[in-house]
Amino acid sequence: MLGYLARRFIKTVGYSKESAPSRSRLRSELRASASGVSIRWRTCETVYLVLVGCTCLLGLTAACTSCGGGAGVFIVGGGHDTGQADVQAVKDLEAAWLNDAALKDPARFASYYAEDALALSPNAPLIAGKNKIQAGLTTLMADPNFALTFHSTRVEASKGGDMVYTIGAYSRTVSDPKSKQPVTDKGNYLTVWKKQSDGNWKVVTDMDNSELPAGYAH
Repeated sequence: MLGYLARRFIKTVGYSKESAPSRSRLRSELRASASGVSIRWRTCETVYLVLVGCTCLLGLTAACTSCGGGAGVFIVGGGHDTGQADVQAVKDLEAAWLNDAALKDPARFASYYAEDALALSPNAPLIAGKNKIQAGLTTLMADPNFALTFHSTRVEASKGGDMVYTIGAYSRTVSDPKSKQPVTDKGNYLTVWKKQSDGNWKVVTDMDNSELPAGYAH
């Protein structure tokens, strides 16, 4: 085997027959060459392992980023979810809003609306803006028979953490325009809350859907 390697080595490096090195020198050069090959092989093997490790690390980084983390941020198990806290915050506000309805204070009741809020009621034009909503409430709450109750049956928050909507049932009593007797209207409502720049929640859209026939809806 050594003789074969020696012949291959002489042919590879370009020694002529006359200038071929001695056997001892040839052995030394073969060992040095074999050692270099071994070192180069181990070096390539190390580089390969490093490249594989980097590839896996890059794949993990991409996977973590796609799970909800921002650039340069690793989040295991998804981003921080504030949905439950947002839902509870709006539920608490609706409870306070219901209590304030009993006070028959238009300004206080309207304070839950955003400045650009919209109010939609059946058989009535759209009311745009907090001030106009408050003006309508002033007339409504001046009615001695006025009473309003409502409770949500469904509350959901957006994934973005800036919107919450509530769906529920309401009961509203007002005076009949002719008989002046109390008339109760029952129905369902949809209210959209939006988190403002100061972190407070305000109503941006408020819509009710009466269950009474069109001629009796108030």
